[in-house]
Amino acid sequence: MSSKKIITDNIKYSAIARAVGFAVDFALLPFIVSHVGKEMYGAYILVMTFTGYLGVLDFGVQSAVIKYVAELRGRGDPEGTNKVIGASFTFYTVIGVVAAILIFILSFFFASIFRVEETNMVMVRHLLWIAAAASLFVWPGRTFDGVLEGLQRYDWRAIIAVAASLLTGASAYVIFTTGGNMTHFLATSYLIMILRYLSAYILGNLYLLKAKLLFPCFDRQTFRAIFSFSLFVFLGNILGLVIF
Repeated sequence: MSSKKIITDNIKYSAIARAVGFAVDFALLPFIVSHVGKEMYGAYILVMTFTGYLGVLDFGVQSAVIKYVAELRGRGDPEGTNKVIGASFTFYTVIGVVAAILIFILSFFFASIFRVEETNMVMVRHLLWIAAAASLFVWPGRTFDGVLEGLQRYDWRAIIAVAASLLTGASAYVIFTTGGNMTHFLATSYLIMILRYLSAYILGNLYLLKAKLLFPCFDRQTFRAIFSFSLFVFLGNILGLVIF
């Protein structure tokens, strides 16, 4: 397959996944607000915005995974590829634990810092506890999303993303029409995200690479290569965050 064909297909699959995700989110906004109210939805958005800022802890490693999986795969270096995946998974596991601890500690001060209304304080704390628990699984899973991109399998990545978006929409309908609340929705959303990353692991690491996951992997040379690239991405992300 030509490079031009690969690029155009990747753009097409990414566009389809983004379009479906946007459509689902657009439809869910008024639906959720009508069931939980503007105040509770606002508190949910506040929590998700804050936890989203913790994405800077990525340090650009996912971009490095994409680069080195593609590069080492092209060179025919399965050992190097496995080391990059194993080192990244190890790094993300540590970051997941750090993020979980930070979110859990902050959950006891979040309401006062952001002046959350008293009626929403308990719900906000529960949302943060769910986010903390999910961090232990979501962060390591980011590795395999990068693996699929590095393998140029945007078709499978798009299929997984579309399925996750539709499943999120369907679960929201069931949850809120049966009397559920935002904690149920957030827990379900994170579960779907974890299943999404698990699917990426099965398809990318087990099926395509047929590789055994190296964990823990603390290869110094591999980490040096990863961070020599990822830190430039990290600095760019920090600059964008400061500007925002």
